[in-house]
Amino acid sequence: MVAAGASTRTGARPKALLPHPEGGTALGRVVRTLEAARFSPIVVVLGAHADLLRPEVEVTSARMVLHTGWARGRTGSVKQGLRQVLDPGATVLLWPVDHPFASIATLRALAAAAPGGEGPPLRCWVVPVHEGRRGHPVLLGRGAAQEVLHLGDDEPLFRYPRSHPQDVVEVPVDDPGVLENVDTLEAFERAAYRRRRELPRDPPAGGG
Repeated sequence: MVAAGASTRTGARPKALLPHPEGGTALGRVVRTLEAARFSPIVVVLGAHADLLRPEVEVTSARMVLHTGWARGRTGSVKQGLRQVLDPGATVLLWPVDHPFASIATLRALAAAAPGGEGPPLRCWVVPVHEGRRGHPVLLGRGAAQEVLHLGDDEPLFRYPRSHPQDVVEVPVDDPGVLENVDTLEAFERAAYRRRRELPRDPPAGGG
């Protein structure tokens, strides 16, 4: 998971600290969802706004990793996180904080779709697909994650799935949150409005 960018398009407030309609912040909601789906360990990469985000992470089970070179490129932040969690046979869920509306059902579907078995380090890139479009988060096999570690800090992550199409596993999901990139405040507000409409409403006081 990455929360290391400068958030220049969401104003003075980092996107990770924007209020999520399910309570708390965008970053807090991502960590809670990972906890509920039993992903472990959870690593949060901090960069531009580390001092502001640190208290948010400290009240969770997540481990913080400071990336002082965040300005060199987003993939550099991803690599910093990957180095903390790779071990033989592991798969890694990469969840950018600018997609905080993906559901726990999507996380479980990605985990279930990852190929298993013995043998060389797994080379898979498991991606959710909603209405024909690929989104986030994505699940990386250890072999794929090792390939990402060889990318330059400013090289886009999509270099891997484009150059290794045979490793891509598409998982259809009924989850518009995988496509909602909240790089701007307006995009976040649209996604939050959609999510609020989906949340169950409390019954009237006094009941019927």
